[in-house]
Amino acid sequence: MGDQSGWKQWERTCAEKFSRWLAGGATGAEAERVVSRQSLLGRMVEEIYGDLAIHPKCSDRMKPAARWFMQTIIVDAKKRAAFRLPSLLTSPKHQFWSWWDKMTGDAKSKLRMMVLMDYNSKAHVLAFGRREAAHFLSSAGKLGFPTLTLRSPLVQENAEFERQEVTFCEFEAFLGAIDPVTLGCPEVKSELPV
Repeated sequence: MGDQSGWKQWERTCAEKFSRWLAGGATGAEAERVVSRQSLLGRMVEEIYGDLAIHPKCSDRMKPAARWFMQTIIVDAKKRAAFRLPSLLTSPKHQFWSWWDKMTGDAKSKLRMMVLMDYNSKAHVLAFGRREAAHFLSSAGKLGFPTLTLRSPLVQENAEFERQEVTFCEFEAFLGAIDPVTLGCPEVKSELPV
């Protein structure tokens, strides 16, 4: 049970990082309350929302950004202890590929972001697919941070292209380099009229 409550803390950390990203890098309680870990349980809820949902205390001025996030992005947060690059490269049936396949089925037209979190590090790994990479490049121009792209060993040549390639990068580097507004997120309005 201690491991489960510890994992909930890392889901909260993931939600706070995405919340600050949506708030334009702002800090403070309001900026950390845009999205939160999904408190509802069940496969049907997970298929619609992923691991994150709109924070119950999300302010009115942050709600457009939170709604955009929920309609556009599906997040699956995983423990990074199960993810090791050598095992991913040497084991065609690595658990990561089944996680990725499941999220691809859930995502439909949403952007897929799998965050591989590590208890012992402040740097985490973000995985996204070929469709997302094309979207980020067309919106932001260039990624501007190191990435590693792998092809799934499980897919056939004629398989759905969403399942074929996955790109990995540092989660925090992505959040620092890609402005959500360039991806279509509504800009957070200033509290004071200009």
